[in-house]
Amino acid sequence: MGGEGVDRGDVDDLTMEFLIESGEGLDCMERCLNDLQHGSESGACLAEIFRAVHTMKGTVGFLGFPRLEKMAHAGEALLVLLRDGKRGVDESVVYLLMQLTDRLRAVLQLIETRGHEGKRDVDDDSGLIEELERMVRGEAGIAGVGEASVSVGEMAAGCMEKTVRVEVETLNRLMSLVGELVETRNQFLRADVCEKSVARLGQRLDGVTASLRETVMQARMQPVGYLFQRIPRLARDVAAICGKRVRLEFSGGDTGLDKELLERLKDPLVHAVRNAIDHGLETPQDRMARGKPREGCIEVSAFHESGQIVVEVKDDGAGVDCERVVWRAVELGLISEEGGAAIRDVEVMELLFAPGFSTREEVTMISGRGVGLDVVRTNVERAGGSVELQSARGEGTTLRMRVPLTLAILPAPIEDCGGEMVLAGKWDEECRQ
Repeated sequence: MGGEGVDRGDVDDLTMEFLIESGEGLDCMERCLNDLQHGSESGACLAEIFRAVHTMKGTVGFLGFPRLEKMAHAGEALLVLLRDGKRGVDESVVYLLMQLTDRLRAVLQLIETRGHEGKRDVDDDSGLIEELERMVRGEAGIAGVGEASVSVGEMAAGCMEKTVRVEVETLNRLMSLVGELVETRNQFLRADVCEKSVARLGQRLDGVTASLRETVMQARMQPVGYLFQRIPRLARDVAAICGKRVRLEFSGGDTGLDKELLERLKDPLVHAVRNAIDHGLETPQDRMARGKPREGCIEVSAFHESGQIVVEVKDDGAGVDCERVVWRAVELGLISEEGGAAIRDVEVMELLFAPGFSTREEVTMISGRGVGLDVVRTNVERAGGSVELQSARGEGTTLRMRVPLTLAILPAPIEDCGGEMVLAGKWDEECRQ
């Protein structure tokens, strides 16, 4: 299992289950570390983190992943001191544990994609382990511990994209409906050829298939909160790079969305949050000069509206500077100077979605390439949805992503138009005449 020559096909069911559970444990670690950084009660958070690392350490020994076992063991030793109050939690501890989380996740990804821990694919872990051991001994930390080979926005274990958790009650319902479907089929095969019996069985078949479709759609539904789990770490890293302070608020995490659509929203949500921090929020100094709190607020929410799911990213930043956007669009040749003079605010918002457009004149680690909002719109529209942008100067910006509940078959009224079956209300001009 731990050899370099193992292919992905040799990752068995037990290992895949371990990868899924470990990925969920690391998600929990990131949430708790973010809470610790923002002053949450440390006891419960440290207990959750310790439980995740301890569970991983106990399982990897059985599966034969020594690299994971060494890192988990070093992390567990430090977490015991933190949990028991023998060492205080400070910024250096949180930072080091986040590095441990990144490195563990990187190795999990290698196990899933290649079937081994990739000793030749990722930098040696000795520096990270040594730093953890130094903290256990109470020595000063070493600056510059190597970063794990996993980037912001790519921190989800790949196996999570290929699995879905289904409640046992839903599975029982599916089994019952399949049984009814088989029974109805058998009755069809034995039925006399008469109009009444066929009509009766047809009605029953219609009811069973409708219930089966509804239950399968329900099984595919997952909470949007799964996407929210990645945001705190992303926001922390981006804010640190931009020199800004961010407070996150989440709502509607229990809103259900089709699993495939959930995956398609992952990248748009990452880009939306990055844009909100980098372009939307002001620096602490600028916010204070404008009478705002030093810490900017980003609200990420999800809710049902008109048969769709809406995911919003709202900031309380400076809002869109329409004049600067128009000036930049003219400079990039997207519009003429005459067109810029007559452009409306709603059209200015559309310019922000243009491929290659950015108000940054220099490329940074976060922005300047003009791919942020372009990626958001492209990916959401591919999922059958739409994107809206609203902004008020000095008050903030709201990015609203609308997607259908599911990509599965949904009931819709159909009309016969000249022998052609079309969706009701979608006739062309000839059909209306």
